[in-house]
Amino acid sequence: MIIAVKIWRNLYENKRCNLTKAAKVVGISKKSLDDYYLVLRVGEVLSFPFGEHLEGMMGDLRNFIKAQEEKVTGKLGKNVECFKLV
Repeated sequence: MIIAVKIWRNLYENKRCNLTKAAKVVGISKKSLDDYYLVLRVGEVLSFPFGEHLEGMMGDLRNFIKAQEEKVTGKLGKNVECFKLV
């Protein structure tokens, strides 16, 4: 899923199209991609080991986030470091 989100954001950031059109190119709804993007960013704040879970599903990341005692609130950074893994 990281790959799909990375492609979606790259299409948008390179000014090729807006987020809705980029979602159509990727073949996943914009709402789902927005959610995945947020979950990836929260996972980074909570130090999720992305390198060990590249073949995993979003459920692995969601379960990790749920299990954390610390909750993430406020503004998150725009950069997604796990994109560098793919």
